[in-house]
Amino acid sequence: MDSANDRKILGYFIEEAKEHLETLEQGILDLGHLTNNTEQINEMFRAAHSIKAGAAMLGYSSIQKTAHRLEDAFTILKENPIQVDQKLESLFLKSYDLLQILIDKVQDPLGLQAEEANAIVKNGEPTFAELQAHLNYLLDQVKSTPAIAATSSISISVRDILKQMLQLFKQEETSASRQQLQELILPLSQLASEQQKWQYLVKNAQSALANPEHSYRTLAPVIIKELKQASDLLEWGRGEEINVSQELQLLATAKLPQILINPEAELVASTPELFSDQDLEEALKWSENQDINESEKRFLELSEIAAKRKAQIARQGAAYQLAEKQLTPKFEENQRAALIEEILAWTGANLELTEIVIRLLIDNKNELREGQEKPVIEQLIQKNIVENWLQNKAAAHLQKIPNSLLIPDKNVRSKLETYQDILQGRVFADNKPEKLALQQAELVIKNDEYLEVTNRIYQEVFNVQWVKQELEKLVNVENSPAGLTRILSLLALLGFLGFTFWSFKTPEKTPNVVVTPSPSIPEICAKRDFNITLEKNIQQLQELKKKQGNQFPDKCATQLNELMLIQQAVGLGINNFVANVPDREGAFEILCKIPPTSDNFKEAQFWAKRWHKDKAWKLDIDRALQDNPDCQKLIE
Repeated sequence: MDSANDRKILGYFIEEAKEHLETLEQGILDLGHLTNNTEQINEMFRAAHSIKAGAAMLGYSSIQKTAHRLEDAFTILKENPIQVDQKLESLFLKSYDLLQILIDKVQDPLGLQAEEANAIVKNGEPTFAELQAHLNYLLDQVKSTPAIAATSSISISVRDILKQMLQLFKQEETSASRQQLQELILPLSQLASEQQKWQYLVKNAQSALANPEHSYRTLAPVIIKELKQASDLLEWGRGEEINVSQELQLLATAKLPQILINPEAELVASTPELFSDQDLEEALKWSENQDINESEKRFLELSEIAAKRKAQIARQGAAYQLAEKQLTPKFEENQRAALIEEILAWTGANLELTEIVIRLLIDNKNELREGQEKPVIEQLIQKNIVENWLQNKAAAHLQKIPNSLLIPDKNVRSKLETYQDILQGRVFADNKPEKLALQQAELVIKNDEYLEVTNRIYQEVFNVQWVKQELEKLVNVENSPAGLTRILSLLALLGFLGFTFWSFKTPEKTPNVVVTPSPSIPEICAKRDFNITLEKNIQQLQELKKKQGNQFPDKCATQLNELMLIQQAVGLGINNFVANVPDREGAFEILCKIPPTSDNFKEAQFWAKRWHKDKAWKLDIDRALQDNPDCQKLIE
């Protein structure tokens, strides 16, 4: 995405955020009269949720977190008959002001700087803490959710212990200070004794602290963060949502290598050994419904991911040095810095890809004018790596991803569907098999608590359309006779991509399109080419229209219009504007414009059904169907 598109997307976010801020402000100013107005509170909730989602997409974590805190507070108002008082209105307004300040900073010439954003969020913590405390007090008054009020004291106790632990973590590592840490964490196991997930988290933290191989520098950010987040969930009455991260699980198992949180930490890891009886017992408790072999496998997967993360840290420096070394004889210093920045932005510091892109830039040095590197590099990568990727410069490297990911097993579908979710939004990084498999294949990595595609090249090649195509192949296999299914599975196991490569090499002999286009109508007008991105498909049609002018066939015009509708709808969906969007069409309504007779209708249905299955949007889509009953065809 070039800088113009970046600015355009940011402009959309700011425009939408201002509208949502207005909804929030008006609602909060009239909060005292909204106790029984569920719809109005829902609007405020959706406004905060939309700001959170947009900020998450653009990487503004400070705005995301602040909007999330407001969203959670509105959830309490939605679900409980609280009597709003003047203090609550005042606290909501202060919280709203923090969100508005952050969004206003985005519009500054220098944008929202990370240091400034962190300071604003930090200064706002007392306001949100007071807001939560007062909500708990009002909840206690109406006796509607005693669980939240009861856990308030737990959260206070946890925070007090965490402060003391943090002070010890800052001291020199000694056996005495480690003993003090273990003594400090012991009372936490006596809190919320009925909360099994909390108890399991504390047990993992105790095991991690007991291992002298783990430095304070490694332990502190993991243990402090997870206990703090879990205590917040207890305070909100959501103890069932507590999860133990894979980092803490690895730190708790002495036989497994630790994950080094800080990139500057020493990159040393011991080789994983076989599990002891204690390790197996821990594995069994963690995976209650799995047998021993499956539990061993899961922990080994986590160990492998830990090693890969450390290797990724090491590769970042190596990739930079590689680029610096190979580009120095060919480019001046000023331009070289810009080139390296752009190379790593595309490759994510993957050494193989970095080497390929470096060679590509050297071979096309004359096209790289200083100050114009970014768009030229994008064009070169799209043409020489992304398009027709099975036959292009990085084919050997890129084939490793599907070779690893598409080996037939019971998780192929769930892996593809999970990856599709990651492409479309933020997906929490828990220890589900399909998410671990995606990390093992190195297609995705963990960033904070979420999964994201490892690099931009992977994201462009293994895009939503690629996923859709692979899912359709699975459906065809599942619907085929048993004998044919076994044959296809065997072929996939022996060389799935070899078969795919052959089929793409000889399109004139093995067309995968049912409709045979008329000789007078270009092929791109008669079918949707899933071998290239949707954007590229549209670009080709637009170029054809420019060349042919008035001779542009109606079939081509229809195809271009429908693909642009899909593009617009997917873009809105990624930004959470799916249905019932005030004063504008949502993604669902836009897809409704594609007629059932169109070859593109199945793709429209694919997106519509996926959104309709999402609890976050199902009600909005159902309401939109009341006004547009003809759109029912999209989810049938």
